[in-house]
Amino acid sequence: MFIQDEYSSDIAERLRAVKPSALPKLHWRDLRSAERERSIEAIARLRSMQLVLVTTPLEHVAEERARRKCLAALFRELDGYDGLDRLILESRTAQQDKRDRALFLRYRQRTKKGGFDIEHRSGQDAPELWVPDQVLGAYGDHLRGRDDHWSALRDQTIVTEIEI
Repeated sequence: MFIQDEYSSDIAERLRAVKPSALPKLHWRDLRSAERERSIEAIARLRSMQLVLVTTPLEHVAEERARRKCLAALFRELDGYDGLDRLILESRTAQQDKRDRALFLRYRQRTKKGGFDIEHRSGQDAPELWVPDQVLGAYGDHLRGRDDHWSALRDQTIVTEIEI
């Protein structure tokens, strides 16, 4: 997910410049080490803040349940941001997008908050969505003991663990 702002076009331009031409989008698991290095350098140069929400423990937790927990926490976190009007999530399947939207609508009804809306976009069409993929990929590698890329993002990333 990303929050669209006046810098979104700059982000998109920088990431398109480092995306291998053979790939439809930057996707951490599809990149070689040198390509990962270039993407992380481009993101680090943006000097934007990143927020990573992870579920713990992740073993034996269904992916969709973890996603719902993270999205609910994200909605709560973002409700305090002044000027936020839209949260953009990467589109998956129509059914999964529908479940995300239903979760958001339940959140708004329950809390009477939600001064922003959500929208789904294709990862190929929204290079800004590549940022969270790359940041989370670097963080995941860090958790597995490979800190090659995480150190470049550590100071501009807030990591919040959500217990399930």
